[in-house]
Amino acid sequence: MGLLEKMSRKAVLLDRLRDQPKPSSRMRVLGSFIHPDIDEIMGIESREWVTRDRRLKNKGIPMMGLGFAGLLQPNSEPVVAPSATTGVTSETNLYTPATTTNAGWALIPMNTLRSPQALFVIACGIITSSAGSQTVAVTSRIGTSATPSSNASLGATGAVALGSTITNALWVYNAFATVRALGSGTTATAVAHAEITISQQASGSATTAAIGMSGNTSATFDSTIQQGWVISVTPSASGVSAQLTQFALIAWD
Repeated sequence: MGLLEKMSRKAVLLDRLRDQPKPSSRMRVLGSFIHPDIDEIMGIESREWVTRDRRLKNKGIPMMGLGFAGLLQPNSEPVVAPSATTGVTSETNLYTPATTTNAGWALIPMNTLRSPQALFVIACGIITSSAGSQTVAVTSRIGTSATPSSNASLGATGAVALGSTITNALWVYNAFATVRALGSGTTATAVAHAEITISQQASGSATTAAIGMSGNTSATFDSTIQQGWVISVTPSASGVSAQLTQFALIAWD
């Protein structure tokens, strides 16, 4: 007798027993009739999953994973952290002091993005202000140029207040981007949101913080070449010094 036929017959039996006054009888029916068939159906379904996944794998279709579609590449803190940006009031890439190319940035390997796909960037570091009422704005970008403004902008925060005369205060940056479309590859589009939290006290004694946010900003870039995620700062005074100490970029479907 086939499984469907068995289920049909048992459904009739259950229907006949539905209006019987003894709840315990219904409980016994559920225990003896339904549970074994659920196990059998689950077994059939799980075997089908194995067959389906094998077919997808043989066709080269990505099923799931954390990372890029291509070969996974190290995509985190460089061996030597970039030096601090000091004495500037113009927009400066936090990665630039260590390298003038995107080889040392949070990398996005060429031809690895898909649509839709999500990118998550986590970064942290320290910041110093030499006087009161100083601020810093943070911009997220994607590109290849050592000049921040030459890269596509994914949004900038407003001026985030810094604590008065702080040394090596902590900051944490989180950004989330979605690849909306790949286009022809050279016209890929992403939209992003980002947040930076900056301690108002010196390192190790963070009790209050200022937060800056940017978001709902889209950018067009070339996904057929290696791109870098840019985190840039624009200090209000040359006495503001910012340094990137750690970062990681994660991509997932």
